[in-house]
Amino acid sequence: MQAVGRSNELFEMQMKKRRLRRRIQLLSCHFVTLPAIIAQTDLIATVPRHLAHYYARMENLRVVEPPIYIKPYAVCQFWHPRFDGDPSLKWLRESVTTLFTEPSGVGARSET
Repeated sequence: MQAVGRSNELFEMQMKKRRLRRRIQLLSCHFVTLPAIIAQTDLIATVPRHLAHYYARMENLRVVEPPIYIKPYAVCQFWHPRFDGDPSLKWLRESVTTLFTEPSGVGARSET
């Protein structure tokens, strides 16, 4: 998975520090395509843990910890103030918060 954004950059920095290189076989710009691709190939993907467990349930995939320690990071959400009261977007923000919040409290913060 190659995504523009902080989580991917943090992972790549960890790999570079250890002088490790990935052998990229396929690029996808959307996480949503990964479960089907992984289920039908011998490829692997590096994704946030909560997303990995969610996808594992969708396609009966196995989640394996990476061979290197990856420091936890915060997932942040940003939106224009005019959308604060929109019930649909509030539900979406809460769903993202639930998906990316670790039980230890590391991850996304709720807006409340």
